[in-house]
Amino acid sequence: MLKDLYVMKIDAKQELDNINSAEDIETFKKSILIPDNINIDYLLNGEKYYLTGSKGTGKTALLIYTALKAEELFNAERSFMVFKEISQEERDEYKKIAHVTEYDQNNIEPYYDYESVWKWLIHKNIAESIMNSDKIIFKINDILECYTDTIAAIKTTSSRSHMPLMGKDGFVELDIGFAKILSIKGRINFEFRKDSKTEVRFSSLVKELDSLFTQLDGDQSQLYIIVDELNLSMKNYVEYERDVTMIRDLVIVVEDMNRLSKNSHDNLRIICGIRNEVVNSIQAKGKEINKAIESYGIPIDWTIYTENTLENPLIKVLINYLRLSEDQTSSFFQKSDKQVYQDWVEEYMHHKQSLEIILSNTLYKPRHVVRLLNLSKILCPKHKKISEETMTAIRKEYSKQCWNEATEELSVIYNTAQIAAIKNLFAGCDVIITREKLFQRATDIWSADPELKHILIGFDDLLRMLYTIGIIGNYRYAEKAYFRWYCRGDEALILRQDLYIHRIFWSVLSVVHRDRMY
Repeated sequence: MLKDLYVMKIDAKQELDNINSAEDIETFKKSILIPDNINIDYLLNGEKYYLTGSKGTGKTALLIYTALKAEELFNAERSFMVFKEISQEERDEYKKIAHVTEYDQNNIEPYYDYESVWKWLIHKNIAESIMNSDKIIFKINDILECYTDTIAAIKTTSSRSHMPLMGKDGFVELDIGFAKILSIKGRINFEFRKDSKTEVRFSSLVKELDSLFTQLDGDQSQLYIIVDELNLSMKNYVEYERDVTMIRDLVIVVEDMNRLSKNSHDNLRIICGIRNEVVNSIQAKGKEINKAIESYGIPIDWTIYTENTLENPLIKVLINYLRLSEDQTSSFFQKSDKQVYQDWVEEYMHHKQSLEIILSNTLYKPRHVVRLLNLSKILCPKHKKISEETMTAIRKEYSKQCWNEATEELSVIYNTAQIAAIKNLFAGCDVIITREKLFQRATDIWSADPELKHILIGFDDLLRMLYTIGIIGNYRYAEKAYFRWYCRGDEALILRQDLYIHRIFWSVLSVVHRDRMY
């Protein structure tokens, strides 16, 4: 029954809380399917160290999987730097430390450089990993002691914070006795504040830590640091741009730290996930991160797989979960993919192959596979198989959850009231509509509201964003229906063609359509 389905969390980061035993680790690894275009060996050997992809494509899951494989194959130490739940207070601390004011007669304005901040956080993570691990990552000697003592000496904003307590003019305070400072000072060139014996310039401190790091001697184990990207703030455009800048500098620092390691002891691997929005952002191009990502990145792209067969990797992701839903001591793992699929999923739904229905409703993202299984388990626990009845039962909630996720991306540009207006625009709308008719509809509804008028001015930009998110696609009929979807690799919306609202949003948007199919 569907109540027995094995399902991961919607956000793979939450799985970190559940990986507490060898059995948990094995189950997690079995649940992950590596697409054919992803070579994990490149990440393990340090040849590549960025995983890029759109939201929901499985970056975090693959990052965790890579760390677990490194532990399995090389007895490596693993550490996770998770920034998705970073608080507003922590963002403010980052901003305070990174703030530099540049004086120029033609352009006097503040800008932010977070590179030193990220360098510090990574050095602190390395030191804590060394101190807390029972594995020998670096040889124990005076250099290592100086490195860890220096990091431990910096006062932080609180006992639970990793951020240094920053004073005026970019100085931090050493929280150790003067004798210890003299001991460290023999190996590190502190830039002290004038007339102070405990305050040092933060930027110069980070440079000295870089130097000490390259002098460390590798030992029996390696350290793999997995950096799960800082989540983009969706509250408003200003915060979004700030976070893009922070992630841009994080990408730069990951490259630099991997380079420092490779050119010295080669005992550190830092692997980072990054969203496509950041890669494509104009802000992010300011320091040419595109070159770094093209050279050292691996894109996760599920749209390259077009077949509606059991060989489609997203269907294989589904089958992996189905396998794990059975008693693993049975002969279940001897069954073919086809048999597994037939045991859990009806072959046809709404007079079509169920494979086609499922793939269409996932927008070609593993996260939606998880969402579909999770709702099937919760709402239809007594169903024996995922069937037409199941898909109908979960249709409304699935549509609602997919829309909620879509609004997170819309909120980068539009406020809550505007997003509500965009949703209401589609209420009672035909599922197939021209750009002109939809624009006229928006004009009739929005023109009297000053807050919505500027959306009309940039109406085509709104449509392009809806297309990128997957809410609308292109439609044309020539003896049969042809569709274009961003999730299928069709990058540009064709405004002169009819627009088609994706089926998974029909329920939540209350559109008009003849076909009641899921």
